[in-house]
Amino acid sequence: MFGHISRLCTLVLVCSLSPISAQAENRVLVEIDRAQIMRLDEAAGSIIIGNPAIADAAVQDVRTLVLTGKSVGSTNIIVLDVDGKEVLNRIVEVMPAANAAMTMYKGPTRQSYACSPVCEPTLKAGDEKSFFESVLASSEAKAAQSAPK
Repeated sequence: MFGHISRLCTLVLVCSLSPISAQAENRVLVEIDRAQIMRLDEAAGSIIIGNPAIADAAVQDVRTLVLTGKSVGSTNIIVLDVDGKEVLNRIVEVMPAANAAMTMYKGPTRQSYACSPVCEPTLKAGDEKSFFESVLASSEAKAAQSAPK
């Protein structure tokens, strides 16, 4: 009887872990202000980032991308080959660096900072509206300056 229950519990555990593994394979975790190498099975023709204020990708070579976390949040990356066929489609989760985040409260308002190695304002849902908009504008200006011309 115990053997039958044990096998049933193992089967339930394995079945419940399968979707989690599939979800984990579809996600890329990057720390804020850190770069991560992504190797592709096929050559990249185009790279699309859902929200470039959260993450950015640079082409190292046709099969190697450098993914950089810019602000905490979630976005996606899609890579197409030269014929426009989808090569990669993943969710990108940008996490705060370990022990490198700081939250400052001024009365009822909140401001978030990423501190690696110097503290700089970062985007985090729930921050004071004017602070959030200021950080977003600054981030977009930096992205425009670093864009290829």
